[in-house]
Amino acid sequence: MDEKDEKGADIITSGLSRLIRLGGLAGQVGISMAGNAALNFFRSESRSAQSHSEKLILNAYRIVETLGNLKGAPMKLGQMLSLYEGFLPPEITSILSLLQNKAAPVPFETIEKFLRKEMGTAFDRIEFIEPDVYAAASIGQVHKIKLKNGPWAALKVQYPDIENVVEADMKSLRRILELIFSSFSSMDMDAVWKEVNSRLREELDYVQEARNLKRMASMRGKNPGLIIPEVIDELSFSRVLCMSLEEGISPSRAYSEEFPQEIRDQWGRVLFETLLEGIFGDGFLHADPNSANFAFLEDGRVIMYDLGCVKLVPSELQRGYARLVRAVLEDLTTDISDNLLTIGVCKKNGAPPSENLIRDYMNVLKEPFRKTPPYRFGEGTNLQNDIMDLGRNHFTEILELQFPPEAVFVDRTIVGHFGNLCKLRAQAPWRELLETKISSLAV
Repeated sequence: MDEKDEKGADIITSGLSRLIRLGGLAGQVGISMAGNAALNFFRSESRSAQSHSEKLILNAYRIVETLGNLKGAPMKLGQMLSLYEGFLPPEITSILSLLQNKAAPVPFETIEKFLRKEMGTAFDRIEFIEPDVYAAASIGQVHKIKLKNGPWAALKVQYPDIENVVEADMKSLRRILELIFSSFSSMDMDAVWKEVNSRLREELDYVQEARNLKRMASMRGKNPGLIIPEVIDELSFSRVLCMSLEEGISPSRAYSEEFPQEIRDQWGRVLFETLLEGIFGDGFLHADPNSANFAFLEDGRVIMYDLGCVKLVPSELQRGYARLVRAVLEDLTTDISDNLLTIGVCKKNGAPPSENLIRDYMNVLKEPFRKTPPYRFGEGTNLQNDIMDLGRNHFTEILELQFPPEAVFVDRTIVGHFGNLCKLRAQAPWRELLETKISSLAV
């Protein structure tokens, strides 16, 4: 039976109901795109492009409405896609980004009943649970708890039955993803789906997330600017994860003028160094850069939440990205072309992207890494907007490009953090930090 959230919206838990809704969405999107493609045979090139864009926007709204109501893997997929400015047309990502704020909590009575069942006698170690949700997301929600003879802690709880319905969702989700990508890309969907599917399933494994938290804390302990919540093992289970309560300044406050720019610069530097370490250092990349997964402290430190989505960056891809970055920094267009081919970015026929596309992207992406003066994100031209404009200007050629599946979550994390840096309006010696990190790899 379907439950209701606090606002009275359906939380669909019935497998049949979800199948009908996802299947209906896939049908709507498929018919819409196929019909538009047929009509484009009779339209001018400019009118075809306009109509194609209009259909993408219409279908993006359909996707947001359906996936937002379903929660779980469908909503998480939409949130993942919303951060892919490097792959998706900007009109789509701007609409899908609405999914980042659509998670409504499950009523506390349902959560408490679920906790008692999952935790057994361990539940008796809790003195008090704050009924109001501390944070709500696509897979679960967080409540503050007071331990008996102990401190306050954070308890992350999966939505009841969410694991069971994910399996029923996957086939329909793949069809939706195929329809979305086929409308603007020739990427290998089998490989892309394998990558996305792996990350989606990891989100459900709280035992693995506990391991990720411990591993991240062990690896990044040398970074005094980063705080990782500590796992409380005796109160953690496959669907319940208990952690030390690490509270800080919310992103919305951190992005405002409430705090000195000097502090916001420090926060930005910590985020950037964390990104570099994940890609070019230990290769253990926190791959969900949604700003809600971070909080900030007035001493310049940053708290990292939600280690459910982690990407292990292969050493070969690390080296490929390092060589590509070096070529961009040194304006070596030919080397950029060769390096793109090396990491698997090419046209359908195996040819590299055109020199015009490479040059335009290079001029935009190298700007934050100029030697002097230090670049301030979000000041003057907006980097994310510039990248989105490039997507519009080179839309036809981008349709022909293929990208390596391994890079999907790396790209998502880079662009997502660039957006966070823009909101902080952060300034730091970005080039120096980047060059130092890739020095041993770009050979």
